[in-house]
Amino acid sequence: MSDVLPCPFCGKPPYVAEEIDPDEWWYVACQTPGCILPTAAGHTSIESAIAKWNRRAPASEGEQK
Repeated sequence: MSDVLPCPFCGKPPYVAEEIDPDEWWYVACQTPGCILPTAAGHTSIESAIAKWNRRAPASEGEQK
C-alpha cells in the first residue's frame, strides 16, 4: 500500500476505509470537520483510492518556493 499524503487544504492525515457493501468500495476522506476537500470515493482497490487522493495539481509560479 502506498503512503497516503495529508489533506492538501488542512494538512491533517486522512481516513482510509472500505465501504461495507457487496461491491467493497474503498475511499479516502479528510477527517477535519468543515474541511472543503471532497472524498476520493468509489474505488475497487485501496491502491486506486490512495492514488486518486494523492494526486495534486502542479503549483503555480506564485505558490512555488
